[in-house]
Amino acid sequence: LKLSTNLFTGALLPLKDPFNLLSEQLDILYTESFAGKGDQFEFEWKRAEPNPNGTTPKDYDNAYRLYLRDKGLTRFTIGKQGDTLADMVNNFYVMRYRALVDTPAYQPTGGVWSDWVMPTLAEGWVQRVVNGVTPFTQRMQDLYNNPAETPVSMIQQAGAPYEGDVALNQDNLTSVGLIQLYQTVLNKAESMSLTLGINDTAANQQLMLAASRLNDLYMLLGNEAYADALDPTIGFGSDYVNSQDLTLGNVDYGAMSSSLFCFDNLMPSLRDEELALLRGRSDQLAPALSLSPTFNRLYWNFTKGITAGEVAYAMNYQITGDEATVDQPQAAALYPQGHGDAWGHYLSALNGYYRLLRNPYFSWGTPSISPMMVGDAVVDADYYDEEKLPSQPPPWPAPAWRWSSAHAKRRMSRTAAQPWRATLTRMPPAPLAMASGARGPDWPRSTTGLLPTRCCRRQSTP
Repeated sequence: LKLSTNLFTGALLPLKDPFNLLSEQLDILYTESFAGKGDQFEFEWKRAEPNPNGTTPKDYDNAYRLYLRDKGLTRFTIGKQGDTLADMVNNFYVMRYRALVDTPAYQPTGGVWSDWVMPTLAEGWVQRVVNGVTPFTQRMQDLYNNPAETPVSMIQQAGAPYEGDVALNQDNLTSVGLIQLYQTVLNKAESMSLTLGINDTAANQQLMLAASRLNDLYMLLGNEAYADALDPTIGFGSDYVNSQDLTLGNVDYGAMSSSLFCFDNLMPSLRDEELALLRGRSDQLAPALSLSPTFNRLYWNFTKGITAGEVAYAMNYQITGDEATVDQPQAAALYPQGHGDAWGHYLSALNGYYRLLRNPYFSWGTPSISPMMVGDAVVDADYYDEEKLPSQPPPWPAPAWRWSSAHAKRRMSRTAAQPWRATLTRMPPAPLAMASGARGPDWPRSTTGLLPTRCCRRQSTP
């Protein structure tokens, strides 16, 4: 054995409230207990934001600034003072300590500071929420007092369209969709920075993270509607046992009855169904385009026709339930926004990024990664922001988009091979906006009135 007077370094841990995924408070804890005598040591804490490229600062003397210094300070809580910008962004914390004079540890150590403890990451509030409430996690973590959550469909997890901010409390989590929650979080974060005229790189990174998650959800809905339009065939049938040789067989009613389609009796023809799945329906027939939550999308087809599309719809979209009758409420639970309007979902996927780019106090900053906590380790991840925006809009209708200039000009122009184009244009009058695929009260309303033109508004060909 060799005795040393060097103080033990240990580790730092961020501790979140396990039963409140929306909590704005976060504890930073030093793992050593000092045998319950932490008040015999002085602790110095420093804080720093990530480097411009998103990596962890390593210069503890210059990059980090003094945050707290006191005796017995083995842990502290951020967020207790309420909503501040510093609580919203990512911050790295380091710590060192030394023995106080006239304490047992002072004589062997001489009051020398320990080495700096390796930095830990206190994730910003936005990042904690969007990483804590996902389609793959239990929202109510207290399983003793709450049942297990069974929805597994990503469309069901995305939830109803955003029509206004929802209550940000744990008890409300199971009654809102991810789109509603993430948009509310983005709005609150924006009110703490851009709305106040603050252009902060770290805060902008948090805003882009929320916009990126909304982009993922809207792309999922758009791709679902696009796939339905590409393959409108009906895939349902039944299995049977051959009475002669007892072999299993099956019959595909969709192949036998090719005239049936899922939204028969709501749409006059299969072509109209495909167009509605691609770009939404018009305002010529009820229900009204202002009706929530479907708006310009196709309504759930329980129109009671014996030979119409109800059976095809229920079987093809696997509408099931535990009630005596499977009807519209079960379909609405599985598909909270109705069906179709791929183009509208694709535009909504871009809207979060354009909303930030239009704000004069927002700057994209240096392309960077985002640090995050995986277990107790800091991991650099998320390279997607610079990829998602230029790659939009997605494949339908087979566009050949290119950026006409830098991001600051924020517009796309068409190539010679593409007869459609999307530009930032003044918001159309309400009737035209609704007819071209309204998204509810939040769409196409914006603070500036600038929105991408919808595909169905055809531009003249020069």
